[in-house]
Amino acid sequence: MDEQDIELLKTLIDTQNITKTAKKLYTTQSSLTKRIQKMEQDLGCQLFIRSRKGILPTPAAEGIFPEIEKISQSMEHILCPFAPGGDLRFFKDRCFC
Repeated sequence: MDEQDIELLKTLIDTQNITKTAKKLYTTQSSLTKRIQKMEQDLGCQLFIRSRKGILPTPAAEGIFPEIEKISQSMEHILCPFAPGGDLRFFKDRCFC
């Protein structure tokens, strides 16, 4: 699972709609569906229940969502200082080489 998968899951749980999620993430529905299927295969469980009205997270997806939120927030915290206009003072005494 990578950063894009985490963003996909967060957006999909929020919209509960593959079409809206694909538009928000600037991708195709088929690409999104393949990524979901790959994640489900890797995790060994179904993450979403699909219907004509949209999708609903399964208990497994609801169970991992708090951890996904933590990971997402940690990634934002790590990457924020390196964004344009970010504050690198946080890292002034650390060497990452």
